[in-house]
Amino acid sequence: MPQMNIDAANQNLRWCLRAWKDGELSYLALYLYRKAVSQLMLEDVSPETIAEVLVANLGREVAEDVSALNSEITADPYKFQHFQTSIGALFI
Repeated sequence: MPQMNIDAANQNLRWCLRAWKDGELSYLALYLYRKAVSQLMLEDVSPETIAEVLVANLGREVAEDVSALNSEITADPYKFQHFQTSIGALFI
């Protein structure tokens, strides 16, 4: 069953791209991005391969933009709390 996490990660990245292109769903895109990266890490995929999978599914520019947003949000505890609250509101 290891393939299951990789397939789920690819699906999450496809949805991430759709949410990112929407323009108003950046937090949903970021959530799906983080979930996909976590799923790939659970399969012991190397960081280089994870980067390749991200670029293959999202494109280089979107992958860099979402990664930059992730870095920005995780660096600031207030932004991270806002992100968690916003994502929680999406799933209610």
